[in-house]
Amino acid sequence: MFIPGSFRGSLNGRKIQCIFTAAGLSSTTRAATTDPYVFFLTGSVSNGSLDSPVTRLSTNGSVDLSNPNSTDVSVIIPSTNSTTAAPNTTASNVNATLNTTASSNTTASSNATTSTTSGVSTAVDKVTKDNCKKDRACFSTPANCEPSSSSSCFFVSTRGVNGNSDNLTFELSGDANGYIAVGLSQDNKEGGGDTVYSCVNENGTAKFIRATLNNTVLTPDKTFSPGSFRGTVSGTRIQCIFIAAGLSSTTRAANTTTFLFFFTGNYTNGTTFIQTFSNGSRKNHRLPKMNKREFKSLLFLLAGATNSYSCQGMEGRYVTVNIAGTSKILTLCEVRVYVMFPDNLATGRTVTQSSTYGTWFAEHAIDFSPDSSMFWSSCSSTDVQTNPWWMVDLHYIYRVSRVVITNRLDCCPEQINGAEIRIGNSLENNGNNNPLCTVISSIPAGVSSTYLCNNMEGRYVNLFIPGDSKILTLCEVEVYGEGTIFIQPSSKESRKNESPEINMRDFYKSLLFLLVNVATWGTAVQSTVSFNWYAENALDGNSLSCTHTASQSDPWWKVDLPKTYSVNTVTITNRPDCCDTRINGAEIRVGNSALDVFGNPLCAVVSTIPAGATYSYWCHGMEGRYVFVTIPGTSKILTVCEVGVYVTLPVNLATEKNVTQSSTIGTWFAPQAIDSNPGFKNPGSSCSSTNGQTNPWWRVDLRYIYRVSRVVVTNRLDCCPERINGAEIHIGNSLENNGNNNPICAVISSIPAGVSSMYPCNDMEGRYVNLFIPGDSRFLTLCEVEVYGEGPLLKNTFVKMKLKSSSSLSEPDLRVQLLSQLESALAQQGFSDVTLQWSQPPKQEVMRKEAAPEIIASWRKTSQSSQYGTFIPEFAVNGDRDKCSHTNPQMDPWWKLELQHEYLVNTVAITNVDNIYYDRINGAVIRVGNLPDLYSNAICAEIPTIPATQTANFSCSGMKGRYVFVHIPGDGRILVLCEVQVYGYLTDQMNGAEIRIGNSLENNGNGNPICAVIPAIPGGDSYSYSCNGMEGRYVNLIIPGSMKTLTLCEVEVFEEGPVFKKSVVKMMLNSRDDLTNPTMRENILEKLRSALADKGFANVTLSWSQTPEQVIQKVNAPESTISIHATTNNLQDNVKLSRIAAQSSVFEYYRADCAIDGIQYAPGAASFCTHSQREKNPWWRLDLLDIYYITIVTITNRADCCPERINGAEIRIENYLENNGNNNPICAVVTSIPAGASYSYSCPHMEGRYVNIVIPGDNRFLMLCEVEVNRGFPVRTFVKMKFASTSDLAGPDSDKLLYQLEASLGVRGITNVKLSWTKPPQQVVEQDVEVEEENIAIKGKAIQSSTFYFQARAAIDNDDLTYTHIKTETNPWWRLDLKNQQIIGEVTVTNRIDCCFEQIDGAEIRIGNSLENNGNSNSICAEISSIPAGQSVSYSCGGMQGRYVNVVIPGDSKNLTLCEVRVYGNENIAINGKAVQSSTLRYEANTATDDNNFHCTQTETETNPWWRLGLRDLQTVIEVIITNRIDCCFEQINGAEIHIGNSLEDNGNGNPICAQISGISAGQSISYSCGGMQGHYVKVVIPGDLKNLTLCEVTVYGNDNVQLRGIAAQSSIFEYYRADRAIDGVKYAPGAASFCICTNWEVNPWWRLDLLDNYYISAVTITNRANCCSEGINGAEIRIGNSLENNGNNNPICTVVTSIPAGASYSYSCPDMEGRYVNLFIPREVGFLTLWEVEVYGSLPENIAINGKAVQSSTLRYEANTATDDNNLYCTHTETETNPWWRLDLMDLQIIREVTITNRIDCCVEQMNGAEIRIGNSLENNSNGNLM
Repeated sequence: MFIPGSFRGSLNGRKIQCIFTAAGLSSTTRAATTDPYVFFLTGSVSNGSLDSPVTRLSTNGSVDLSNPNSTDVSVIIPSTNSTTAAPNTTASNVNATLNTTASSNTTASSNATTSTTSGVSTAVDKVTKDNCKKDRACFSTPANCEPSSSSSCFFVSTRGVNGNSDNLTFELSGDANGYIAVGLSQDNKEGGGDTVYSCVNENGTAKFIRATLNNTVLTPDKTFSPGSFRGTVSGTRIQCIFIAAGLSSTTRAANTTTFLFFFTGNYTNGTTFIQTFSNGSRKNHRLPKMNKREFKSLLFLLAGATNSYSCQGMEGRYVTVNIAGTSKILTLCEVRVYVMFPDNLATGRTVTQSSTYGTWFAEHAIDFSPDSSMFWSSCSSTDVQTNPWWMVDLHYIYRVSRVVITNRLDCCPEQINGAEIRIGNSLENNGNNNPLCTVISSIPAGVSSTYLCNNMEGRYVNLFIPGDSKILTLCEVEVYGEGTIFIQPSSKESRKNESPEINMRDFYKSLLFLLVNVATWGTAVQSTVSFNWYAENALDGNSLSCTHTASQSDPWWKVDLPKTYSVNTVTITNRPDCCDTRINGAEIRVGNSALDVFGNPLCAVVSTIPAGATYSYWCHGMEGRYVFVTIPGTSKILTVCEVGVYVTLPVNLATEKNVTQSSTIGTWFAPQAIDSNPGFKNPGSSCSSTNGQTNPWWRVDLRYIYRVSRVVVTNRLDCCPERINGAEIHIGNSLENNGNNNPICAVISSIPAGVSSMYPCNDMEGRYVNLFIPGDSRFLTLCEVEVYGEGPLLKNTFVKMKLKSSSSLSEPDLRVQLLSQLESALAQQGFSDVTLQWSQPPKQEVMRKEAAPEIIASWRKTSQSSQYGTFIPEFAVNGDRDKCSHTNPQMDPWWKLELQHEYLVNTVAITNVDNIYYDRINGAVIRVGNLPDLYSNAICAEIPTIPATQTANFSCSGMKGRYVFVHIPGDGRILVLCEVQVYGYLTDQMNGAEIRIGNSLENNGNGNPICAVIPAIPGGDSYSYSCNGMEGRYVNLIIPGSMKTLTLCEVEVFEEGPVFKKSVVKMMLNSRDDLTNPTMRENILEKLRSALADKGFANVTLSWSQTPEQVIQKVNAPESTISIHATTNNLQDNVKLSRIAAQSSVFEYYRADCAIDGIQYAPGAASFCTHSQREKNPWWRLDLLDIYYITIVTITNRADCCPERINGAEIRIENYLENNGNNNPICAVVTSIPAGASYSYSCPHMEGRYVNIVIPGDNRFLMLCEVEVNRGFPVRTFVKMKFASTSDLAGPDSDKLLYQLEASLGVRGITNVKLSWTKPPQQVVEQDVEVEEENIAIKGKAIQSSTFYFQARAAIDNDDLTYTHIKTETNPWWRLDLKNQQIIGEVTVTNRIDCCFEQIDGAEIRIGNSLENNGNSNSICAEISSIPAGQSVSYSCGGMQGRYVNVVIPGDSKNLTLCEVRVYGNENIAINGKAVQSSTLRYEANTATDDNNFHCTQTETETNPWWRLGLRDLQTVIEVIITNRIDCCFEQINGAEIHIGNSLEDNGNGNPICAQISGISAGQSISYSCGGMQGHYVKVVIPGDLKNLTLCEVTVYGNDNVQLRGIAAQSSIFEYYRADRAIDGVKYAPGAASFCICTNWEVNPWWRLDLLDNYYISAVTITNRANCCSEGINGAEIRIGNSLENNGNNNPICTVVTSIPAGASYSYSCPDMEGRYVNLFIPREVGFLTLWEVEVYGSLPENIAINGKAVQSSTLRYEANTATDDNNLYCTHTETETNPWWRLDLMDLQIIREVTITNRIDCCVEQMNGAEIRIGNSLENNSNGNLM
């Protein structure tokens, strides 16, 4: 009998809605079909039967029902106009599976429920589209219709129950007279065994029926019962919800992808009619191909074919292939196993060992080098000692699954015997007392062994050998597992007995969060009680006492958690004695509804729990106050023995710390406030409380100094919540007055009963956190105190000193000398524990002055009224006076210059012709304005005459305008202009400019403090800005924003006093003395002066620039050490004067700005003070116009009267205007200020835009005579982001992106953030390299053929805004001298952005060593077809060698402009390798790769000495450079051979030879070209006896692009241009295109390379043909994959080739793509594909099967290991038997990514059908019980 899961439904008129869980595929087709369609049906119901269905929607393709992103994917709407066939009733369909009928009283509009069958609705839920694409996939027609309200909306949603696709919840809604239904199909045809779930309107009651649709027959399924069926009927609307299993256990390897249809139809009571129906005009859709990687059960395998099966990271040592059944034969021709490499948790962590032998350091055991042959440089070892140990600190707690140990190879492998692996969180006995994972009996020499630790939890992993005279040697330790793990706080009783030696500080600091069982804090109830088994029994911690309801409908148990939590996990313990099946089908629900059980969201469904067992159910952080356990159905009993509800809580710094309080009432002890129990049930045992007393307090000692970000206080629930009112939170390091004098974080106004309130403390620093209530007869009760922040921290003190000295402290030696003398002097004075260091180099103060008038006419857009001959208007602004503009004779001729922006024009300079017609200029008029019409603009000047060849200047006095006209009034006039220069500046150029002053050159000095912001300066005026004595060496003027121009005609800087060199010294003093003490500070300065005078520094004056402030820094130091640093902050200033003040009300004329007028007191009473009306909560607010770090707020009280009115005022600082800013965090509370006095209040580390002063209370006045705010820098955060986007972020989309980012932040509660670009985004093409490449161009020297404006050097200054400019000439060129020969990998050229970007077109990049023809005859790297304005394009030069890089444009009358040229050489890959040598006389082998020529390797005198470099990966080696020794014996290198290859046989001496070294002069370096040889190893060897090998430096240039070979094919062949010519290695040769490929003129031409195996592809390089037809490659798609469907052209796309210049080679990165076939495919109506060369670079995945050991159940012919010999011609073969199997032992636990199987080719291919691949660690049943 079919019973749906959790069926719920509703009827409302014609609308039917239902929700249920059901199988994704029918039982009869589940094993064979895995990609069905889904369809939605409606129909009529008559007399209990389903009439013919009508298809309402279907999916145009398969959809994943468990994936919310499948929502409305490919939904099509079938035609509903077709006529359906007449009912065709058969006997087999009578009596649909409904056990009861509705009551006779039920009406069509009722939502009646019954309790007699699970196929009847038990509750009413509304089906909506609210969570579509969030946690469920939805399908509807019309699209996006709302099922809860829209008429004619047919809707179905699916989601995995608890994220598990094995169970699916269905929700249906639609309008039908009889029923609505959803159908699932493996193809696009309704029928053929498809499963149909129906929600039926039976007399106004929702019913459920599942049926199977075969051809035209609907057959009810009597075996299926839905879970939690709920439904409603309202008129014709039907809605229902139910749960059904997604896939059976035997086919769970299949996915949830399906095709979906929606039907409607009629229903006849008690009988299901079987009938035909038509799909109308709905078209058929092709069944998607099965993804062969989705299954581990082999459905079929073609003869000789190889299929891959994804195992998705399954873990196991054994891989088994077996065929279930009798008389089976198993034949395997090849099995390959590919693994995933998880992260080694030990990598990069902190390691230590009990002792160290020689250079066998502890770190060598985690250096990624398990080469146990190089024992001294790759293994760790202790000395001979008692109980040696090695430990790794993982920094956090992890679940450790396994530990892998590699033993030494050279000798002594037995030393590891008896080693213990221990894992835990304690450092007691150096961690060697932690729990034992295993004992290592032995490990063979050089072998790596794996030890399973079964998810032991711990931060520390130890290896420990107990016993005397032991040595612990480890060549590699690997730790694998998961983190971070959760704990449940122990009971108070267990904490009492906890050993204080366990480092709980480190333990808790390492946790990211805690998982706490909050169920015990709540109150439990249940629907009924039987046998006195009460609801509370499930929370008593005793699994033998259980709850028990009576037999009833839908019994439930509930726990009320008193407040809403984010529930992570719910655990249920079943009863151990009997009746364990009663829990089956129970639902766990979490939500905020206390009464409606089913109204709360479903967390999980309990399928079964064995007797006495505890199962956990993941709730994904569901929010709720109530947790229900309920069993839907009738006559049910619910029994649970224990329920745990686990929530994630952040780490409370107060946990396990020392607490105390001023007094204790009864048993309300102080530690109960930090026991992680909020005391909702028993406050007397979970909360702290003092007696009634004066000023009660509570304090926690955090033991170390922390930065406290917030404090959370939970108030008592039972009574007296008002007792917390007025409590102050204090944080600091002092115990004066029991810590109650420390700075205030916040004042608690009130906390409702049982509520937890959070108080931000803005990173206040301190060891002690106090809660203190001032007043008499007060109680302080705390149910929970949580402290959050960072640390522990140690005190540091920074000292900033000014040294007046004639010496320059910019000299490093002098700075070191000064510190040494200071330390010596301090030591003589008794300060022996002081260490001094420079925090940054001292800087001298200087001033500089700049002015920059601008010529604004050059290269602007010009035009003229007419043109004579070739005398174009641009000649007047091209900088060449020999070329002039010239009009035809006409009336009123004119010439116009468009400046593009409005400028203030100061001067126009005009140069006249040099011939007899110079007088043609006479009478000309200059006009300036903003209109393109000539006579609409004002006259600047009239030109009486200009002598021939002379230049005359005409003042325009700052006229504003975008256009400059020169015209001559009159008829028959000619206008000739040889040069026009316009001087001025943008009208808004100065607007917004910032004046910054300071000593830093970070960001070119633009990060220094702001003196002032310039709003505007009228043209020609001078304005002064006061900087209030700001100090600094650099004065910057900067205009923030993009495309800005800064013009300065004069800058004057004035300062007081003589100018002398002043050095600021910032020193770090590690001292126990507190330098915040004034006496101590002066004492130190006096001693420093005396000490400096003794050392000859008599002209040094020391002074404090201001009082030092203590700053907390993180340092790694022992717990007993306190490091003190002192610093001063010279960035403070009173920001009040230029800001905006407001207040709640104004009394008479006492305005808000009176408090920031700079007048603290003046005659006339309070005339210079603010004054509010008498009102409730009066306030005053200062808007700083930006966010600042606030340090001090100073308030001056009125002097004439009423000083008490300020009492109780609160100073609040933050960024919000909620409640006029009065809800912002409190800096301080003003208790009182004497009349006329000024009091300062420290606000450490607070930041904000608004400073409020508010007095809480009724009928209060607020008066302030002056408020001063001292602050530091504005708060800014700069984020550098890289976007991989198809949008052009250099265009308008950039602003759209910022809007989207701000909106996303707003959704997450960050609403006060404003984003802006610091500069426009730039498109960057990156190569997949680990380190940034060095631009070697900046070290070179640049020259050019001529200079028009800027010098050649401008192209290599790393500034894209400056550029070179060559005159118009024949073949202009620019050349870079790299000073020596380089291997060039890439040249990047940046084009100009302003105009004329097309001038670069056709430029050639040439590289070589010749200066013939100025270097322009060197070989071509690339030809520049075009570069967009302002863009950068990179050109690959493929390792070309040369000293000179030329850019030349062939042709006459050419201009060459370059904004930036960057040259990147090949990387020295030797420095990342590992070097070894045959023996060592002096220096180790890696000395030859340390980039230092002064230390050289040297072997002993021996036969065939050698040195070998192991590269990190297979590399293409271009060049090897050897540097010889300079001191002596340089001839020893003679005869050495350089070998490159992959073999280590004979230590690599058999690898191919790159070169033989005849000789190298002393100290010289010689390069040897290796022509792209490939290999892992580079070796230098000297053959012969009694030889020494010395190498001072070995440099290897190359890359990891290893070209792959294969078999080429193409769609067609034009003449003799075959496919294989693209992989013949010939990129260019004489003879036209004889080495190219070319297809015929055809549709969709393609070329394909078969690599003959599956590769990881890193890059594809394409060389275009050079002789013609270069456009033949345009639009080609590079596709990579394993499929030959459509000749491989359907494989995934790597990239699209837009174009490649003729003869050029372009590389395309394809990171992480893998496949056997590489296609180039041009989708076009008709065309051809032609290219010169294709290079494919990549690597093979490692097949680990070849290293394993294979066995099989029996052998008929070939042994089991034949399947792992990498030879497809020989296959294994078992005898005919029952359940034959083949198993591969991988010798160690592996994480399996993929298994590939090759079938036999000769016969019997069907023998593989149904074979299962199983992976696991068990050998039980020959491993056939492992997971499939």
